[in-house]
Amino acid sequence: MSTTRPFLCRLRQDKGSILLITFWALSFLSFFALIMGVTARQKMALADRLNQRANLRVIASAGIEKAVSVLKRPDMDQETDSFKEPWTGGFENVNLGGAVFNVSIVDEERKININTASQQLLKDFFKAALDCPDSDAEVMSSSIVDWRDEDPFSLAQGAEDAYYEGLENPYECKDAKFDVLDELLLVRGITATIYQDIKDHVTLYGNGAVNVNTASRVVLLSLGLDEGLAEKIIAFRRGEDALEGTWDDRYFTGVGSMGAQLTEAGSLEQKESAQLSNLAASGSAGVTSWNFFIRSRAGYEYKKGFVAIGCVFQRIPKEAELGYDGRLRYWRIEHGVEGELRSRDYGAERKAGI
Repeated sequence: MSTTRPFLCRLRQDKGSILLITFWALSFLSFFALIMGVTARQKMALADRLNQRANLRVIASAGIEKAVSVLKRPDMDQETDSFKEPWTGGFENVNLGGAVFNVSIVDEERKININTASQQLLKDFFKAALDCPDSDAEVMSSSIVDWRDEDPFSLAQGAEDAYYEGLENPYECKDAKFDVLDELLLVRGITATIYQDIKDHVTLYGNGAVNVNTASRVVLLSLGLDEGLAEKIIAFRRGEDALEGTWDDRYFTGVGSMGAQLTEAGSLEQKESAQLSNLAASGSAGVTSWNFFIRSRAGYEYKKGFVAIGCVFQRIPKEAELGYDGRLRYWRIEHGVEGELRSRDYGAERKAGI
């Protein structure tokens, strides 16, 4: 009996140890399986999101191609561009591949070209867009000219290296033309708030001649026209129903004929006729558009996430036949969910097809 009891005790202890080891082994395997399952689900979810994003990118690209095909139509008037053109409305809620894309098209010639505009034109633009003091407009307009010109000499109210290198986070003045609009945030006097207020009225594309058939009230005021004349121009363009982009819209056939067309449609004061004469002589206005910003946004109706592509397409008339060729001059991709955005810029200078 004395030898049997210790043996039974050891046996019970061994069995307890085995049970404990088995329990911990099962716990470890269960935990490991749980981790593997979570990791597998995460990888599957990531693969699904990447696949969705790839599909949406293809669909958004299709929206860009559709817009380009409209801009290259051979039946488009090559002498004038206005809100009567087929591109004006873009496309809404187009179903493709189980997703929906929306496309907007905006001509860049309706805006002020910050790479070519004179300091005075830029100053007038800031005063019209921001209703700011003359001194602030002088600083911002002079600083833009200093940023883009190649010399190291500052205008009286401008900024060159001496100013930018004295900032808390110093950098050099570019002394070259703007490549992207976001560069404006580096220019003296232009804050993030100001940038948001002006970005839809400025461009980097075109020869600097503003299309009076599509220009906004702010841009028309920047060209040296007063409030009354700017309102008359917009009312003339809208036609009888007072809406832009409808069947009865009117357009100017040339900057030199604006006075006659406005007089025929209503009254025109002598000072307004003088303003139009000055505008025609300045060469800062026209009636055609050659560069267009296209934005195509694709998303699923019942799933989060989207892909948006923005590009600038330059339309080029064909030499031997009607219609247009063209090239892409800028390409930007955005993706994310509402409230969260990631983007990547591409400085594209290439032929289109996309």
